[in-house]
Amino acid sequence: MMDGVVDQIRDTLRCHGVDYQGILDEFGQVRAYEELRQGRPFSRKDHVRGLVLSQLSNQRPWGPIAANLNQLEQIFSNFDSKILKEAEPGELTSKVLAIRCGNRFYACHGVPP
Repeated sequence: MMDGVVDQIRDTLRCHGVDYQGILDEFGQVRAYEELRQGRPFSRKDHVRGLVLSQLSNQRPWGPIAANLNQLEQIFSNFDSKILKEAEPGELTSKVLAIRCGNRFYACHGVPP
C-alpha cells in the first residue's frame, strides 16, 4: 500500500518539475546513513553541524540554509566545538542574521541583529 503512495508522490513531484532525487542527494542524509551503516564513526563536528543546522532550519524553509552552507561553515568555524565554545554568541547571531539564515526564534524573542 505504501509503495503506491510513494510512487504517486514521486510522479506528482516529477510532473511539477521537482528533482526530488537531487534534493535528497543534496541533503546528504541518505549518504550519511549509508556511511554510518558501513561503520564510519560520527565525529563531534558531524554532531555539532547537525545540531546547528537543525536549529537554524527549525520553522523555516531549508533552501536559504542550503544556499548559505559555505558561509555558515565559516561563521561556525567549520563546526569545531573547541572554537565555538569560546565564540561570542552575539557575534554568531549577527553573522547568521546578516546572511538571512535566522529562524522564527529570532523574530519571536526579539533577538537583536
